[in-house]
Amino acid sequence: MFGAQPEMDVGDNETIYAALRHDERRRPIQAIIRKTYFSGVDLIPGNIEVMEYEHEVPRVLANGNAKGGLFFERLRLAISEADDDYDIVVLDTPPSLGFLTLGAIYAATGMVVTIHPAMLDVASMSQFLLMMSDLIGVIQEAGATLRQDFSIISSRATILRPAANPDSVNAAAPLRGRSPDADGDRKHCGGSGRLGQA
Repeated sequence: MFGAQPEMDVGDNETIYAALRHDERRRPIQAIIRKTYFSGVDLIPGNIEVMEYEHEVPRVLANGNAKGGLFFERLRLAISEADDDYDIVVLDTPPSLGFLTLGAIYAATGMVVTIHPAMLDVASMSQFLLMMSDLIGVIQEAGATLRQDFSIISSRATILRPAANPDSVNAAAPLRGRSPDADGDRKHCGGSGRLGQA
């Protein structure tokens, strides 16, 4: 869609990992930003190389040589290099709580969670948010100062087709709370893990 197929068009050291790495091959974020087919929309592509960060961080932590910021600060610091060029930065992370996702949470000023209206997905999201809350506490104890309040997170039910799948309505009910609106946006109280009214 944006003109970059990760497996074919993204070379070595051309992902966000290039701006986060701890060695001499680190690159400024401006050097890895790509133009897309859409005016005003730029992209830093990702591929399997990004997983190198998940392997590198424990090694750096074990050796005690975290130059350039702690692991959770590195993404925010990299993005700040291009602050003047962008109004909005969207970080699309995998649904895991690895080092990169924790860095994205630390760098974020808001969060949108998309979810399929199926009971297993709703339960999985709830567990993810509970674990995220615990891990945010851990990084705060390590000295992190968050710029956002994740006690309320917006969630969006996707592919909600009541006629085709009546069970999706039941699965989406916890997201609705007591005040459903037309488009499915709801609030989730991440700190307590309870789904509440918008």
